[in-house]
Amino acid sequence: MKRKLLKSIASSMAIALVVTTAVPSMTASAATAIQRNITNDNITLERTYGYKVNAKKAHSSKKKVSAKAITINNPATEVGVGKSVYDFNTTITTKSGKKCTDKVYFFIDNNNNTAGATVNSKGVVSTKKAGSFTITAKTAKNNAYKKAGRFTAVSQDLTVNVPLKISNVKLNKSNTFTVEFNSPIDSTVTKDDIIIYNASTQGREYVKGVILSADRTSLLIESYTNLTPGQTYNINVRVGGNMLTGTLSYSQGSVARINANDQTVKAGTASPIAYTVYDQNGMDITGDTFVTFESTVPVVNNKITLSAGAMAYVTIVYTNVATGTQVRSNRISVTGSSSIINSIDNYTIAATGSKVSFTSPVNTISLNERNKSLYVQINDKFQGQSTGANGKNVTFEALDSNIVIVDSRSGVITPVAVGTGYVKIIAGSITKVVPIIVTASSLAATIQVPTTVTGSLTGGMNNPTAYVSIVDQYGKPMDGQTITLTRYTGSSVSNTSLSGVTANGGYTFAFTPVAAGTTVYQVKSGNLAPKYITVTVVAADNVEKTYSIIGIKNLDIAHRYDNTISTPHVAQVSLYTLNASGYKVQNVTSKAVFKITTPNGNVSSMTGNAINLDTSGNIIAETVGTYTIIAYINNVEVARGTFGVTDSAAAPNATLNSNRITNGVVSKATIESCLSLPTGYSLADVKFISSNTSEIASRMNFDGSSFSVSHVTATLYNVSIKITNGTRTYTLNNIGNIVVTE
Repeated sequence: MKRKLLKSIASSMAIALVVTTAVPSMTASAATAIQRNITNDNITLERTYGYKVNAKKAHSSKKKVSAKAITINNPATEVGVGKSVYDFNTTITTKSGKKCTDKVYFFIDNNNNTAGATVNSKGVVSTKKAGSFTITAKTAKNNAYKKAGRFTAVSQDLTVNVPLKISNVKLNKSNTFTVEFNSPIDSTVTKDDIIIYNASTQGREYVKGVILSADRTSLLIESYTNLTPGQTYNINVRVGGNMLTGTLSYSQGSVARINANDQTVKAGTASPIAYTVYDQNGMDITGDTFVTFESTVPVVNNKITLSAGAMAYVTIVYTNVATGTQVRSNRISVTGSSSIINSIDNYTIAATGSKVSFTSPVNTISLNERNKSLYVQINDKFQGQSTGANGKNVTFEALDSNIVIVDSRSGVITPVAVGTGYVKIIAGSITKVVPIIVTASSLAATIQVPTTVTGSLTGGMNNPTAYVSIVDQYGKPMDGQTITLTRYTGSSVSNTSLSGVTANGGYTFAFTPVAAGTTVYQVKSGNLAPKYITVTVVAADNVEKTYSIIGIKNLDIAHRYDNTISTPHVAQVSLYTLNASGYKVQNVTSKAVFKITTPNGNVSSMTGNAINLDTSGNIIAETVGTYTIIAYINNVEVARGTFGVTDSAAAPNATLNSNRITNGVVSKATIESCLSLPTGYSLADVKFISSNTSEIASRMNFDGSSFSVSHVTATLYNVSIKITNGTRTYTLNNIGNIVVTE
C-alpha cells in the first residue's frame, strides 16, 4: 500500500514537471496548495496554477521573390475586331531562378489606341474597331506598388494592328448583295472602287450603284446584270487606298414562296403589280422567276389597268415546268385610285389666290388680316410633291374656333381672337395638327423707303425706281395700304405726284427722268410720319464702253409644274451696251448670237429680239447643272455669264427587274416588261446600243418613234429610258443591259 502511494505521488510530480517544461516562456503568478482527495483506494493530488502569457508574433519562413525581367511570349502583330480576340501570355525571370511572387499587370497605351482596345487582368484583349494599339506587361509586388508606379519589371512595348476587313458578303437578290466590314469605314466608296470577278471564268461584273449604310459598316451593291447561280465571285473593294477582298458564293434554291400585299395603283394607267419571290434560302429571286397572274381583270406584261375606285382580285403563280408543281401567293386586292397622299410636308399662310413659297413658312396672322389662306404642301404617291392647296384631297378642321376659323375646303382663314389656335389638316388618310398664331390687330407703324435712288438720261432705259412698303408694329409688311409720293423739291424727274396700293409686301414706284439733278419726294401713308426719297438723275452718257447680258437667273425645273415662286423656270435675257457708269446705252439683242453650253458640253445657238432661257425648251430641257451663255457680235465674244439649273422635285427611280427578253421581240412593250417603274409611270422612249445590228439596229437617240423587231438574238447595251407620269418626263441613263434570245 505504501509502495503504491509513493508510485502515485511520483507519477503526479512527473506530470507536473512535464507541464512546467512545456511552457518555459510562461511565468507562474499564483499557485494553490496541493489538495488531497482519497476515494476508495485512489489518492489524487491536485494543484491549480495561474499563468501570465507573453506571446510573440510568429514570422513566416517564405521569402518574396521579385521579377528580374518580363516578356510577352506570344506576341501578335494583328488581331481582329470583337470581344476576347486574343490572349497575351508572359514569361518572367528572377535573379535567383526561383518562382516569382510578383503580380502581373497588362497596360494599353491610351495615346496609341485607335482600335478602342481594352485588356483584362489575364491579358485577354477586346477591340471595338479597326486601328491599332500598344500593349505592355509589368510586374509589381502588389496592387499598392502598382498604383504607386513601383514596378519590378517592364516588358517590351508591343504594337498590334487591327486591320479593316470584309467580314461577310451576302446575296440579297440576283443583282444585289451586301458587303459587311468588321469596322465602320471612314472613306467614301464609289462604284469605281469595286471590282467583281467570276472566280471560274474571270469575267467581270460591273457595278451600277453602291449605298453606304448609316452606321458605315456595310455597302449595298447593285450590279448591272444578274449574277449566275452556282458561281463564286471575288469581291474587291478599295477603301482608303487599301484593297479589301471577299468572296460571294451564289447558291440559288427553288421557289419557296411568293409574297404580295393588297395594293393601290394609279387609275387609268398600266401599273405593275408588286410582289416578291423568295427561294428556300430567303433570297429575293423575283427578277429570275417567271410568274403568271390569276386575276379578275386582265394583267398584261405584269401590269394591270384599273379605273378610279375599281378593284381586282389577283393571285401570283409560279409553275415548275419540269414537275408541274405550283407556288401561289395569297389572293390580294388591287384598287385603282387617282391619288394617294404619302405625307404632309409643310404648310404656310399666304394671300388667297397668290403663288406660294414654302421656303420660309408663316404661321402667324393678325386679328384684322383678311384674304389669307392656309396652304399645304403634300407628297402624293402618284403626283409627287405639290401644293395641296386646297382642293387636292385636302380639308381643314378648326380645333379652336374661338381663336381661328379655317374654311374646311378653301383654307381661307378668319381670325377670331388673339392666341394660338390649332387646325387639323386632313389629306387622304394622313392628318397633321398645326398651330396658327393670331396676334393683335396689325397697325401701320412705319413707312420703309430707300433714301436715295439713281437713274440716268442715257438711252432712255435707266429710269430710277423705288420700292416702298408699310410695316406694322411687328415689322411685318402690310398689303392694301395706300402710299402717296409728292414732289417736294427739284425737277430732275417729271412726276409731280405718284400713288399706289401695297400688294405682296410693297409697291414699286417708277420715275421718268427729264434732266440731270436731284428731286426729293415726300412719302405719306395715312397718319404715319412721312419719309423722304431723293431721286438722282445722271446726265446722259451715250459712249458705249462694254456689253452685258441682262436678266440671267438660276432656274428650277420643278417650278414648271407647281405653284411656287422661290426660283423661276424661265428667264428672259437681253444684251445691252453700257457706258462707263454701267448704265444701259442700247439694246443690241437682235444683233447678237447667243451660244449656250449645257453641263454635258453640248452647244446650242439662239438669236432674236428676246432670248428666253426656258426649262421647257429643247436647249435646257431636263438637264440639271451649270450652263454658260456667251454673246457674240460678228463672231466676236462680247459678254458671257453662267446660270444654274436645279430640280427640287425628287426624281423617281426605275430599275431592271429582269435583264432578259426570251421571245426574241424587241419593242417598247418588251423592254418595259423588263423594268420596275414607279407607280403611275410608263415608258416614253428608249435608246440602246445593239450587239447585233444585222438583226436590231442601235437606237442612239430619243426620237419618240415606235418600233418592234422580231427574231432577235442580241444584247442591248447601255439601255437608257425616258419615263413619264403624264405630267413630267424623266431621263434615266445606262440602267443596264438586256439579253434578247428566242
